[in-house]
Amino acid sequence: MGRNRVAAGVVMVPCVLLGAAFLSTAVWTDAAGENRSLALGLGVMLLLAGLAALWLPAAAEAEAEPERDSDPGDSITIPDESDSSP
Repeated sequence: MGRNRVAAGVVMVPCVLLGAAFLSTAVWTDAAGENRSLALGLGVMLLLAGLAALWLPAAAEAEAEPERDSDPGDSITIPDESDSSP
């Protein structure tokens, strides 16, 4: 099965945006308060998940495709003329 780029984008974009929002809240405002470490942790995890959605399927696809050294015409079989089946 090939890589679905749309699905990877649907996962990546919200993760990256939410991760950036959590990180910016934790770093630049006092709204995080006591939960600053939680906001930092969630922000980093969401950013990593978004980037993983972008890069991991491409890496898995590259490893899954075997390299073919033979000519594609080599795999075609020609039926024997003595065979009477259609």
